[in-house]
Amino acid sequence: MGSSSKRKRDQAEESVPAEKPATTEVEQSTEPAQKQEEETSFVDLGLDPRLLQAIAQQKFAKPTLVQRKAIPLALNGQDVLAKADCGSGKTAAYVLPLLSSILKRKATDSTAFTTGLILVPTRELADQVSKAIEQFASFCAKDISTVKLTDKVSNAVQRALLSNSPDIVISTPATAWHNVNSSALSIDKLTHLILDEADLVLSYGYSEDLENLSRSVPKGVQVMMMSATLTDEVDTLKGIFRRDPTLLDLKEKEAEGEGITQFVAKCGEDEKFLLAYVIFKLKLIKGKCIIFVSDIDRCYRLKLFFEQFGIRSCILNSELPLNSRVHVV
Repeated sequence: MGSSSKRKRDQAEESVPAEKPATTEVEQSTEPAQKQEEETSFVDLGLDPRLLQAIAQQKFAKPTLVQRKAIPLALNGQDVLAKADCGSGKTAAYVLPLLSSILKRKATDSTAFTTGLILVPTRELADQVSKAIEQFASFCAKDISTVKLTDKVSNAVQRALLSNSPDIVISTPATAWHNVNSSALSIDKLTHLILDEADLVLSYGYSEDLENLSRSVPKGVQVMMMSATLTDEVDTLKGIFRRDPTLLDLKEKEAEGEGITQFVAKCGEDEKFLLAYVIFKLKLIKGKCIIFVSDIDRCYRLKLFFEQFGIRSCILNSELPLNSRVHVV
């Protein structure tokens, strides 16, 4: 594994034309079905009643597109690869069926063993997932045990946390493999393996850990991958876990362009910093702004460039300590 990858890890048909009458008939028959699907409620998804109570408490009116599509597949035991935008509800799309599956099993089998392993690229995302599980399990907390592992916790503490075989473990791939390899974490009876932000997990340098985990999980484990993009890394993950999941390439209709105005300025590589200077010096953008760059070195270069002209900025990247990243956000 290269030093750059380690540094990141340490710090996620062509349609056939039809005759007009036939086309009209299809449109007439599919529109009501689409409308009916959009009106699907959480009750219709077949979730445990205690989860429905928690959902109602959080005032979620109806499931999002990715939840409507992914949850029934997950409850049916299928492998799923879901691509959906950030903020589309992907976390609930895998947490809810995982919790429902655990509750269903415990109704007849109270044996303690780790059922679900959720792999995330960063500790911040692990915190978010842990909070989501806590909220959705608020009416069945005594029946669901969750452990969040981080590399800031000593090995002895991690082993103690895992000693009671929690139902769900949330971890980065590196920490998960460390505990599996040391026998602190048993995944012999694992039924659900989830990779959140699958497009980032490999780019953070976890390829070796994922390879090791793929050889350790039971053959029949259900795999769910959630991603904001469909990249080569996602295809690589499918190969690592030898899976051909149901692909959900989704985008909410109402979310397309909602509240967003896009502008494109075509310029050469050597003109980008100058263009950024003009945009901020002339105050073409009101309020605060987030600038995405291609790599860590470039963000430092841009900050130094802005400083020469008195333009205040701060940096957010994976090399910063966790407390600094949280403070910036």
